[in-house]
Amino acid sequence: MNKNRYFIVGLFIIIVTIGMIFIGFWLAFGLNDTKYNTYLARFNESVDGLNLNAPVNYNGVNIGKVTDINIDHKNPSIVIVTMQIQEGVPIFTNTYASLVPQGITGQVYISFSLKGKSPQAPLPPTKEAPFPVIQTKASFLTNIVNQMSVLAEQVTNISKRVGQIVDTDNVKKVDDILSNLQTISNSIAKNSQAINQSLTSLNIVLKNAAISSNKLNSLMSNVEQASKAIAATSQDVSKISQSLQTQTIQGFNNVILPELGQTLTSVNQSARELNQLVSKLNNNPSILVRGQTTAITSQKGLVHE
Repeated sequence: MNKNRYFIVGLFIIIVTIGMIFIGFWLAFGLNDTKYNTYLARFNESVDGLNLNAPVNYNGVNIGKVTDINIDHKNPSIVIVTMQIQEGVPIFTNTYASLVPQGITGQVYISFSLKGKSPQAPLPPTKEAPFPVIQTKASFLTNIVNQMSVLAEQVTNISKRVGQIVDTDNVKKVDDILSNLQTISNSIAKNSQAINQSLTSLNIVLKNAAISSNKLNSLMSNVEQASKAIAATSQDVSKISQSLQTQTIQGFNNVILPELGQTLTSVNQSARELNQLVSKLNNNPSILVRGQTTAITSQKGLVHE
């Protein structure tokens, strides 16, 4: 009888233990059958604070976890992070991963975001290696450190330039310049009366120049009016010349040409009579002694004979 009790008690303890283990696994991992895809991310910076099983978020939504962290043996400055991403989560070629600190605990998780306003081509998963690589972006702290480094370098360069400016030789040159300026100011103070007189004379010269300028403007105005009058006179002379030329040609045509024609007619007639006379003299030279009538009578008598 006692052996049966011990058996029942032992069996009960075994069943309770198995039940507690099952409940523990259920609370730790759940009983869902979610499937995951493997992706890689190559960070060219320190991943201090990133641990295994660290969450992977996509715009604040948990989509997976970190399963492995290794150094690239070909390039030790790169850290390769292996991630398990829930199946069905859209991963594109312009999806990038960055390290984000989680509060003040020093823990770091990985955050996914899109680079640009719209997604590009999908980045499909693979069942075996090599697994697809998600591009990365420098974290906020890394950007701050880089900017601080650049700022420190610029401050160093500025301090060097300031040191060059305040060099002993440059300080001496500045002292000489200030000394020369003081000498010039003293000379100006001593010769202030002469400078005032020169300014007064210059003022008078400028006033005279203004008066001369006004006179010159008046003279130029008179010259312009005279040139306009000369131009008008030349136009009148041209008109008179054209009128005289027209009247002269008309008088020549009306008076001289008719008389010249009559004279030429008389000359032509005299030339014809002279030709007739010469012809008669050639035929009967006695006309010069006897006259024309006698010559005619004698010619008739000769005919009768």
